[in-house]
Amino acid sequence: MARQEIRHSNFLSYIMDPGRPHEMGDLILRTFFQLLCDKSGDKGAQLKLAQNGTSLAPARVYRERDHIDLLIEIPRSGTKGIVIAVELKVDAVERDDQLVDYEEKVALRYPTTDWERLFCFLTPDGRAATTDGETKWAALSFTSFFASIDKALAENTIAGKSLELLRDYQSMMRRHGMADGPIDKTLKAAIKSIWAEHREVLEYLIAHEPDPLNDLMHDFANAQPQIAHDMSAALGLSIVADLSWGARWYRFTFPEFGKTYPALSDGDRGWIIPVTKWPWNYVRIHKRMPLLSASVLGRVMANRYSDPN
Repeated sequence: MARQEIRHSNFLSYIMDPGRPHEMGDLILRTFFQLLCDKSGDKGAQLKLAQNGTSLAPARVYRERDHIDLLIEIPRSGTKGIVIAVELKVDAVERDDQLVDYEEKVALRYPTTDWERLFCFLTPDGRAATTDGETKWAALSFTSFFASIDKALAENTIAGKSLELLRDYQSMMRRHGMADGPIDKTLKAAIKSIWAEHREVLEYLIAHEPDPLNDLMHDFANAQPQIAHDMSAALGLSIVADLSWGARWYRFTFPEFGKTYPALSDGDRGWIIPVTKWPWNYVRIHKRMPLLSASVLGRVMANRYSDPN
């Protein structure tokens, strides 16, 4: 989930929407709104809500309305309502004129006669947007958002499964380096100290990281003659391991098939099954291989490499 923007948007729309079935009410949305007003320098909208004592409970958070990640409507309080457009970026970059397009769509749907408009660009590092137009999109980071959430939660008594889910989300983001947490300064200092004292050992460990897939293919190569023998016994046919190729391809031939069905080997030097050193979902079967043999190979491999326990 950490690198998938749509999943972040789905989760944030849930916890920020006061109408959704969580126990945090409008706390997360209000926290986000206040942070955004502070960052953008727009004190007017924030002051209006404070003066009117407006609850954000009627607010609604929309996903992908007009292709905008999050669109937050805070209904009219006094003369105008407030709408917030949020674009979230994790790894992807902005397409040409992306935020300009969004500004135009927001302007059409929410005229200034009835709405105050705010724009937020939310990223792991809080970088500035590059495709905004006349309106400046306030750049927020997950670190600042989470810090504001932590402060708000400390000042309010909240409990329940949704809070646990939020904490898990924050931990995941911090674990993947997409947000800093309260202990990160201590942790980073410890990492620097370990590298300073044990650099040679760490570099050796990195250079000799285990490669289970490579080990598996090495075992397969060593067992290839025995696998050919097992398949021969299972099929009642003569199957021979073709050891003439290098480490990239592991092949088996059917010598008797070549005599009975010459077309099987025409132009292909008699080989039937190539197995590459790629992950198993990329293992390819030659187009002329009998399906029964593919099934048998699968059973032989499963029996040979599965855990008997």
